[in-house]
Amino acid sequence: MSREDLYGNNASFGIPHPVEVAQFKQLLQQSVRKEEPAQASVLVLGPTPELRNIALELGCNVLSLDINLDMIQKREKYVTTKDPARDVAARGNWLNPWFLKEGFFSAILADTSFNNLPFENILSLFSICKKLLKNNGVLIFRHSNLKEAMPVDEIIRLYKDKKITAKEMVIALHSSPSLPRTFKNKQVSMVETYAAMASALRRNRADKGVITLVEQHQNKFNHSMVPEQEFEQRLREHFGPFQKYATTKLFSSTFAPIYAVKKTVKNEALPG
Repeated sequence: MSREDLYGNNASFGIPHPVEVAQFKQLLQQSVRKEEPAQASVLVLGPTPELRNIALELGCNVLSLDINLDMIQKREKYVTTKDPARDVAARGNWLNPWFLKEGFFSAILADTSFNNLPFENILSLFSICKKLLKNNGVLIFRHSNLKEAMPVDEIIRLYKDKKITAKEMVIALHSSPSLPRTFKNKQVSMVETYAAMASALRRNRADKGVITLVEQHQNKFNHSMVPEQEFEQRLREHFGPFQKYATTKLFSSTFAPIYAVKKTVKNEALPG
């Protein structure tokens, strides 16, 4: 099954959980509450309809930008707030958004979009986002980093004991430095990563259904994965103080937290 079809069938491990979507919405609402809704424009990096929905629900104008329009179109049926006058999708390169006006957006939202770029390009995109945001505009994004928490077999055991879902397990395994795979220029292959997960699942005699689904996630893309401390230091260098949100309701949340940073002259922190 292709990456696009996994998203289109709502089967991708990368789709945000409703708890995470609610956190995105709360942070966005805090950011745009001082503006007239029609004056608040939100840029969504990637095909995530859940992020489009929350921005539209709050009355914002929304532009979704992705190099692969098929990804956006595959999940169009999950856009529950229909308003063509305020909801625009465009094909474009995040690293060269030449048609977007600087200082225009009240917020930029992304769900693991930064992981899809080489690490140096992530840093370039931080700078681009900062230029595109208004003063006091907010960048809100979910992101996976390397984080050692427990052995791979123990994470799988939690799944087998029905204490966590398959999605929570996969996100935790993806963030584990102990998962055997090759790191090259701070990137890992999704083919190798999911093959390593499937191998670990077979070794632990996990159910065949989850093994098959994991194997279907193998694709030609790479993910940037760096230690959490390193990533957060570089984020701080670009934006100053940041807030990080994780919930105990999701085991995977600590491995893929939601970050929020504000563009301000004084680099003021977001309210807690």
